[in-house]
Amino acid sequence: MPGEQAAFRKKAQEISENYNLVFLARDDRSGKMSYRLKDGSPATQAALALPLFWKMVPEEARADTASALVRQVEADGTLLAGEVGLAYLIPVLSDLGRNDLVNAFLLRGEHPGYYAFVRDGETSLGEYWKTNPRSHNHDMLGHIAAWYFYGMAGIRPLAPGFSRVLIRPWLPKECSHLTCTYHSIAGSITVMMDRTGDGISLKADASSGITLTLDTSLLGDEKANQKQESRTSE
Repeated sequence: MPGEQAAFRKKAQEISENYNLVFLARDDRSGKMSYRLKDGSPATQAALALPLFWKMVPEEARADTASALVRQVEADGTLLAGEVGLAYLIPVLSDLGRNDLVNAFLLRGEHPGYYAFVRDGETSLGEYWKTNPRSHNHDMLGHIAAWYFYGMAGIRPLAPGFSRVLIRPWLPKECSHLTCTYHSIAGSITVMMDRTGDGISLKADASSGITLTLDTSLLGDEKANQKQESRTSE
């Protein structure tokens, strides 16, 4: 209902304003805007990612906050978050075009890192970033599964119900081939990439009624040699 929508938007604006009043500040030395914890100490990766994810950051502070997040991840050498923080951290880094940081976390052989579980002999996710965690079958750290669809395959809805879809793929250097199919409510969306001597071959296809838009900006230096092919049935 229109009235309910207006009320919820007003409440969201109030929450954002109150949140920013408490946690957003300008650094005296750099002059940059960023978030701080309530005691004034620098924000964690998750605390920086959360307001970016929910679009709570004022436009004038968004670039500073995004840069602060990337600097923090690079300084820490890995993603430092658990089941709650990863839900914001992974998609925000992907939105910022830093899938490389997510991929490094995926392949990290020490905890925290997903490949560390493989090296530990696990066949499912543990509850914590540690060897021999309390639970050995815990889906609560499984946010990386969604990243394969929106991060690597780059499948992102542009309209409710997936009637219009953006394809913004990224292929890590460790990967020479990717095939990904997402079964949306509007039908199937498939993305295929192959790394060849001429660059990256990209193919995208979708069911009837789904309109695709290709964005190859994340394919890096190889994009000049791309061979693109897409077909969308109307």
